[in-house]
Amino acid sequence: MYRSKSRFSFSSTGKLAYTHRTISTRIFRSNFDPAKEVITHEPVMIYQSSRDIASVALSPDNQSIALGFAGPQQDIAVIRSDGSGLRNLTDDPAKDRNVRWSPDGKEIAFNSDRSGKLEVWTIHPDASGLRQVTNLGSSPNIGDWSPDSNRIAVRKPPQESGAPAQILIVDARKTAPAEALPIPPGQSVVPFAWSPDGQQLALSLPGGGGAQSGILSYDFGSRQIEQVAETGGGPRWLSDSRRLLFMRQAKLYLTDTRTKKAHEVPSGSGLGALSRDNRIILYTVRNLEDDIWLSSPQ
Repeated sequence: MYRSKSRFSFSSTGKLAYTHRTISTRIFRSNFDPAKEVITHEPVMIYQSSRDIASVALSPDNQSIALGFAGPQQDIAVIRSDGSGLRNLTDDPAKDRNVRWSPDGKEIAFNSDRSGKLEVWTIHPDASGLRQVTNLGSSPNIGDWSPDSNRIAVRKPPQESGAPAQILIVDARKTAPAEALPIPPGQSVVPFAWSPDGQQLALSLPGGGGAQSGILSYDFGSRQIEQVAETGGGPRWLSDSRRLLFMRQAKLYLTDTRTKKAHEVPSGSGLGALSRDNRIILYTVRNLEDDIWLSSPQ
């Protein structure tokens, strides 16, 4: 179980007061009906970890789940979809996070600082084939794979104070240079999901305190960007490449990107990953417990 000490102080008599924070995570599965746009069953817990899980990704065949652990040691791992058979893909001092499973099922992309700076790496689900994809030197964040598994959308943070971030389309095979999308000045967007037809990229506008304050859609054909939801974040495309699931104030919503009409999905509680057939939703619930301890001098 991940614990961290913080906020300690000494009294005038030499006693030490400090807090212990315990973080654990549970993964839940919801069943979703994309035609009726409803959750069909109560969420079921499929995995519980004594560590903090920061990201999850479902394999294209729905048989496995990739995990990205947070905390002092940040590693990535794989479990079966029923929560059994935990296998570490990395287990070293490097910080590995933000898992994204390729649509062809052959690789898992993630962020790692094992080269000295945070970059995008990929690895096979059997822990073989570890390789570095980017060499941007600016801590790029992974957005999503293209449907053909050949490219990855990433966010490149600004190099200078006040400069905008860039959205880059990186060649996962390293056979072509990265392409920068024409994002309007002043919009520091985060890439989240590539549409199944390959024509659009869903983006989130970051808000204060880590929140998401709006969803945009970039069209690769017209090279235009438009807002499809005024508030919300973490969008995921449905297979029709028209509707998007997203989170708004801890509730699940669905929007039609053509009509711009959004509505709440009843009983929707999270959106960490969405299966390719749109019938499975995975999400995590973090448990935080703070205890206060008091020690006396010997």
